[in-house]
Amino acid sequence: MKFEDLNPRQRQAASHYQGPMLVVAGAGTGKTTVMSQRIARLRLEHGVRLNEILAITYTDKAAGELVERVESALRQNLGDVEFARIKKSGEEIQPSTFHAYAYRVLQRCGVPFQILEENDLYVFLRRRFAELGLNHYTKASSPGEFIKSLLDFFDQCHDELKNVEDYEKYVEEVAAGRYPLPRVLGSKKNAELHPDEIISRCREIAGVFRKVEEMLAEQNLGSFGHLFFRAFQLLKSNAQLLEQERQRARYILVDEFQDCNVAQIELVQLLAGEDRNVFAVGDPDQSIYKFRGASSAAFEEFVQRFPDSKGVVLNENLRSLEPILQCAHAIIGKNPEVSCKVGESGPEFRRQGLVSVREQAKHATTKSSPVHIVVACGKEDEAGEVAETIGELRRKQPRRVSAKGHTRFAVLYRYHVHRAEIMRELAERDIPYVVRGVDALETGEVRDILACLRAVLLHDGESTLRVAALSRFSIDPQAARAELLAGGREVSIEKTLRKLSGGEAVFATLDKIRGFAAKAEWHTAAVVRFAIAELQLTTSSPAVCAFTDFVAKWCEKPITTTPALSEFLEYVRYYAEAGGMVEVPEEHPDPADDPVSLMTVHAAKGLEFDHVFVLRANTSQFPSSFKERLFEYPKPMRHERSLSEDDGKKLHMEEERRLFYVAMTRAKDSLTICCKNARAKFPRPGGFVRELIDAKHVVKFYDRRNARAFQLELAAAAEDSHTTGIGHWLLLAPSSRALEATLSASAIDKYENCPLQYKIYRDWNLPGEVAAQLTAGSLMHEVLREYYNSMIAGRPQDPDALIDYFNQQMTDLPFDDEDQRSLYRRQGERQLRMFFARGPSAAAKHTETAFTILVGPTKVKVRGRIDRVDLLDANSAAIIDYKTGAPKNEEYVDKSLQLSIYALAAREKFGLHARELVIHNLANDTLVSTRRSDDQLKETEEKIVNVAAKIAAGEFPANPGYACRTCDYSRICPHTEERIHVPLRALTTSIQ
Repeated sequence: MKFEDLNPRQRQAASHYQGPMLVVAGAGTGKTTVMSQRIARLRLEHGVRLNEILAITYTDKAAGELVERVESALRQNLGDVEFARIKKSGEEIQPSTFHAYAYRVLQRCGVPFQILEENDLYVFLRRRFAELGLNHYTKASSPGEFIKSLLDFFDQCHDELKNVEDYEKYVEEVAAGRYPLPRVLGSKKNAELHPDEIISRCREIAGVFRKVEEMLAEQNLGSFGHLFFRAFQLLKSNAQLLEQERQRARYILVDEFQDCNVAQIELVQLLAGEDRNVFAVGDPDQSIYKFRGASSAAFEEFVQRFPDSKGVVLNENLRSLEPILQCAHAIIGKNPEVSCKVGESGPEFRRQGLVSVREQAKHATTKSSPVHIVVACGKEDEAGEVAETIGELRRKQPRRVSAKGHTRFAVLYRYHVHRAEIMRELAERDIPYVVRGVDALETGEVRDILACLRAVLLHDGESTLRVAALSRFSIDPQAARAELLAGGREVSIEKTLRKLSGGEAVFATLDKIRGFAAKAEWHTAAVVRFAIAELQLTTSSPAVCAFTDFVAKWCEKPITTTPALSEFLEYVRYYAEAGGMVEVPEEHPDPADDPVSLMTVHAAKGLEFDHVFVLRANTSQFPSSFKERLFEYPKPMRHERSLSEDDGKKLHMEEERRLFYVAMTRAKDSLTICCKNARAKFPRPGGFVRELIDAKHVVKFYDRRNARAFQLELAAAAEDSHTTGIGHWLLLAPSSRALEATLSASAIDKYENCPLQYKIYRDWNLPGEVAAQLTAGSLMHEVLREYYNSMIAGRPQDPDALIDYFNQQMTDLPFDDEDQRSLYRRQGERQLRMFFARGPSAAAKHTETAFTILVGPTKVKVRGRIDRVDLLDANSAAIIDYKTGAPKNEEYVDKSLQLSIYALAAREKFGLHARELVIHNLANDTLVSTRRSDDQLKETEEKIVNVAAKIAAGEFPANPGYACRTCDYSRICPHTEERIHVPLRALTTSIQ
């Protein structure tokens, strides 16, 4: 675009020369165009050298696009010869992210510093967990939970330029009573804490803060926050350095200004000096990075720091049709007003609806509404509707690519897990698609590689089974399953596989890789390359390429001590625990294929598409549920005009609403929002869709319809036929054992959580990963059983001797994580001492009693084991169940299926009325009691019969979601595997 093509307000902004200017640029109003044209104007009209201009963007991709546009504008005005001369002279614009700029400052000063990405810092601290000296913040079932909260706290400190000394000073002020007590746990638990414990926890955080800083300083390591903090302090304390940097940044432009935090604005002001040539561009309604300390309040902060700033408001949207903009404004209008006056005589920004330039150009409104609200019964119907609509649009409209080279169609979602069904539906209709944000670690090929590595080094049974399922070994899955079922619960996967045709070849291959690894001194990169070749995997696979690149980079990471395979597998385990992923590079499809782009809304920021489809616009999905941080960033430490406001549910919803607004304003020609009706007497959509429906003034701008029916059986057949390897094995038709519904409370919970998980458990006899919590809990139950059995027999055992036995057994039990073993040992000993101090119940008559009962008219077998039965009188009893984990409350016991089944068992096995059902929380030595009425027990029986009927009917659909992270079979489940692209015709052929 040429300068003369800009609209008046764009020209006003782009022609600005000196002094501060704030440009409030709504969605689609051309902010990148304005920035690039302003840089070109500075060079062409005012002779400002490009290497005196510092342009701050939030991504490297945005920086690249800015450079392209500036160079295009300069070439158009100067001609190729003069432009080439400028390039040859080394005069180049400095586009950069804030952190990249800070890193260059440290490099120019010769300051040794190695950056740890957030996930690597988590791994660094997870490995050294025992050194942190924690007392209060120890959770044996999840040692890393505190580390995640701690890293989040560090980020907040760095966002406001606070260090450990600032926090230590704050804690002492709290102890002296000069500040109110902060929240150091979840709100409910925090209210129960004594003030002394709150202060003690604050001091523990301060101690860990200082310890971590010392650990990092010893090795010249730090996070991006540390990097920025050090660069800022260096500039502030060194006048000569600051002057040098100011010469490199005589003119500063900041893109996406709404996403700036306090520290970044401080740096901009410091660099700007007395000239204050700061040009900030952004949109307060598109602040979607609260986790970075950003807030829409950044604009008010700018005005406070630069009170004589010029200002321009861009409100002419060049992208979307009017109905899309009206509906988007109706949503964002629910957020609090964002306003600020720019200068004494400048404009005052207030949220206003954007004007559609396209609509004005036509001088008429669109004949039919381009905004559609589609109500679906479930995620399958939603995906079917979206895929079918895209197919219809592709058939009706000629194929073309947008001016920016982006695809015409985009399906946007809040979380990656929401895309599974739409991928399947697009593949079934032979519609090409590209996926952004695929995790290579969760693809089938890379899972195969990792399984091979674990089998080679750790002789892991489940991993060996995954390797055995590869097609190159030609093992009959039916025979493998039969052998595993025959082996019982203590089955040896290795012995079972060796009995099968092709089984010895599996171990010969693993031995060959093991032999090579030994000769290569277990160098991870070498072992990985050799394993890929031996497994006959495709080396050109994007996922495999991303993984091998990840391995190569890991070998060079600052926290890598040796390139040994053992260290790598530990790293991958902690890396995944931290939420790390290895993103497969984005594909660049042939525009002629007219593909569909699948991505999260965060990834779509700054992009535009002809047709946009937003998935799962449902309460708790989009908007997402609010999750309170473990402990708060103290209010007294916040900046006086803090941008990182309190972390409450209200502010969370405001950010989710801004994110939804971003999703809506990506659309040019049509916007489809998918939702479902909330459960209510008069069902209707919830969340942001309800806000749109309730906004009566925009009713004419959208239509509302129900999704079309979805052929579930067809899609399931298509997916199952495509699945290979271990996925194909696990999706075999269920065996008779899986259909035999001998149930327990845990089995019913497992089925209701995910029927496929239940099928794998029953059908393949796989032990799964025995969780550390279950290992320690089983030992605790064993000790308590011995304690009560000795009491009942009249030969009571010494509690100290039982505690010694517990500690001895904990030493011998298999734990992958020694820190976790130590935590569970200390936790268990503390719980046992509290239990023994309470003294035994004189009413105890039975301990660890197994039972089998028949339930309902179909005589469903239900098995279980009751921890303790206390006889209250001749006809009634109290059923006691021990819990070693997080304490259970009244709500839990009132709903507990396990306790309901125990009440049925007491009646059927002992002929007793379960007058009391009690959870004994060993963690805090509390008893929580409940009861069950006859009607409640009848409901339990009906539930058991219903689940048994579904199992007998072979209904084992997968239920992928958040719970997959803790599933025993997550590493082998085909429904949790990431897919880059499904062979389309292979699917359609297989189901015909």
